[in-house]
Amino acid sequence: MKRGFTLIEMTVVLVILAALTHLAVRQLSQMRDARLETVADRQLEEIRAAVYARANGESTGFLADMGRLPRITNTTNATLEELWICPAGARDFALRPAVSNNFSVATADIGALEDADVYVPTGWRGPYLHIPFGRDELLDPWGNPMVEKDAAGLARLTVTNGWITAVSHYGATGQRRGKRTLPLAPPQGETSRLVITFAAADAAGMVTCRWYGAADGWITGGVTNDAPLAKPIIFSDLAPGLKVITDSLTGTARYIDLRPGDNLLQIPLP
Repeated sequence: MKRGFTLIEMTVVLVILAALTHLAVRQLSQMRDARLETVADRQLEEIRAAVYARANGESTGFLADMGRLPRITNTTNATLEELWICPAGARDFALRPAVSNNFSVATADIGALEDADVYVPTGWRGPYLHIPFGRDELLDPWGNPMVEKDAAGLARLTVTNGWITAVSHYGATGQRRGKRTLPLAPPQGETSRLVITFAAADAAGMVTCRWYGAADGWITGGVTNDAPLAKPIIFSDLAPGLKVITDSLTGTARYIDLRPGDNLLQIPLP
């Protein structure tokens, strides 16, 4: 005699199947969330690398080429569009001579810096970050726009004095407790200091040192006159990246790739 399932037995089986299905769906959801959080972490790293990175011993990215961090271009809500759209007023990347019409400094300072024999690499050579074709904004893996503040009041971009200094995501929960933030500036900071010493010189003599760097496709720089044996010549608050250094003692132009933090340049006797 064949025996079928009772209603109670079928109910128990269905309950077990429902529980197993729930656990499987929950596990799959957790795996999906973990995968997307990994993608989101990688996205933050890619954004930082687009702003500043080092490849083959040289500085690369927006900060090195433009001499600054990305800035606010939309007064309503900041975005990262300068990483894929050339900023207004900026020029494309080129090796430009340090002549008057290429400078972005005070008019009174141009005469002290002008030198037609000095060439400075400067300008936008993006896109530094690629976004999907047909879109005009960057989205996180959950489809949220990477902006200063979204509709829920969550800031995915940190803006300090008009500059975008950090990027964030809020994980699968989309709440503040899941926030992860990555500074756009290098670990040692977004500026460099250059300390120049001379191997020897006349203690009573003065040496003129100049530095030249990138500024939105233009050239910026600074000049100082000092007695090199009295104390080192120091230039502070420079953007990391390639700089051209000249001095009146040797008459030589030197290219130096500044790292974030302190950099030492020793100039030998001519």
